[in-house]
Amino acid sequence: MNINLHFINAFSKLKESGNPACVVPLEKWLNDSKMLEIAKKNKVAETAFFFKKEKHYHLRWFTPEIEMDLCGHATLATAHYIFTKNKNLDEIHFKTKSGMLRVNCLNDVYKMVLPRREGKPTILPKIIKNSLNIQPKEVYKSRDYLLVYNSQSDIESISINQEILLRLSYYAYLTKNLTFSIINFTILETKTFIS
Repeated sequence: MNINLHFINAFSKLKESGNPACVVPLEKWLNDSKMLEIAKKNKVAETAFFFKKEKHYHLRWFTPEIEMDLCGHATLATAHYIFTKNKNLDEIHFKTKSGMLRVNCLNDVYKMVLPRREGKPTILPKIIKNSLNIQPKEVYKSRDYLLVYNSQSDIESISINQEILLRLSYYAYLTKNLTFSIINFTILETKTFIS
């Protein structure tokens, strides 16, 4: 079986920047172990698998280690792939484990509303706290941690001690940009996975 893999940089037209994701169009779901195997071989943060059934696209995301319940940049990369192939579309509905996600496209600008995950105030685990050179003023937890800082310059000045974070049994993600434009995408390459 040949499976086409499309490596797409979300948020950038430059090959060496943005947030890479692999997008894998399917006709139906592969078994979970096969999707995980493909994600491991890709070596990008997330691999998005999708297929169309009736009027909706079904979408799942895998890291090299686990299936995720939500991934924004891989959803946008998938939408970019679909919009590029279907110029007449202006809206896509994705059925996901996090519910229905809608992505709109107007003048090559994408808009997506993510599900709301209400965070509760909490204390940052010591291992994460020790890995950050600048401490947040507030911390919230839902599925992930949300760290609130005083300013954009604080965020841009954060350095993370990766050696400390590698001791975690779960993942911590840090976004250094408070705002971003979602009009730039680069298709890096297309490969074929042969099973």
